[in-house]
Amino acid sequence: MLEIFVIGVALLYAWSIGANEESIASAVASRIIKIRTAVILAAITVFLGVLLFSGNVSATLKEKLIVNLTFPMVFAVLLASAIWMIFASWKGLPISTTTVMIGAMVGVSLITGSEINTNTLLEIVLSWIISPIAGFVIAFLSYKAFAKTFFNIIKGFETREKLERSMSGIGLIVALGVVFSRAANDVPNAIFFFSGTQNNLAFWGGFAAMLGLLMLGKNVILNLGTRLTVLSPSAGFSAQLSTLITISLFTCIGMPISGTAVFVAALAGSGKARRKRVNYGFIKEILVSWVVTIPAAILLGAGIFSLL
Repeated sequence: MLEIFVIGVALLYAWSIGANEESIASAVASRIIKIRTAVILAAITVFLGVLLFSGNVSATLKEKLIVNLTFPMVFAVLLASAIWMIFASWKGLPISTTTVMIGAMVGVSLITGSEINTNTLLEIVLSWIISPIAGFVIAFLSYKAFAKTFFNIIKGFETREKLERSMSGIGLIVALGVVFSRAANDVPNAIFFFSGTQNNLAFWGGFAAMLGLLMLGKNVILNLGTRLTVLSPSAGFSAQLSTLITISLFTCIGMPISGTAVFVAALAGSGKARRKRVNYGFIKEILVSWVVTIPAAILLGAGIFSLL
């Protein structure tokens, strides 16, 4: 009965992860598709990503961060993570699934006296700092290279508009690719505790994430896609390409990163490259939400376990 109850909380957390999935926001920001279409396409892609390509990235948290997790500890971590993710999605704030999970795990470990691998924790924190910088720089440089290669050669407004329109389809495909890979790496955060039954939970975890995006995902997508900066299809493509490159590079060297942080930085980099105004006030809001997430998740995890 306890395992069934904890699995239910895991699916709630998967639902909250889907509700905070924002990777399709660049397609909305660059006016490739409307928000309703974006939500539907992203929801389907999230489900397929979890079902077909669920990776083992989250196993690092289970095997290297804290030793000897028990079911009460798992319950506290999952419930604390789900509560904070739902709150952030309701407010329209994109936050990192990894950050929430690690915060909750640290909170539970502090209250139980469980050992924390400080080297692994430091590695993860450093990745949170380095990866957004990489996302910003790659997006900025890739758009500049694109503009120099094509826009400086092509003359005439109409021809440039045709080029931008031709980038729309490619940008949408890349955006959905990011959604697919992000879902495959994010949603397992909710179900990796159940290593023996993870394959059975993948379907339901993906389904729960899909429902979360359909029911609450509009807030985060619309908030990020309209408030941060104005993007052309080519700039949106640069942001998504940068996100894919950065996540792939850090994954290859085994560093867990926040896909949300990389994506937001890449959007800002593309906007800056086009000399468009970047809403730094909104970036400040996002940074504050990330900073608040860590102590909030720690307190929630510790508090829920204490109540148990």
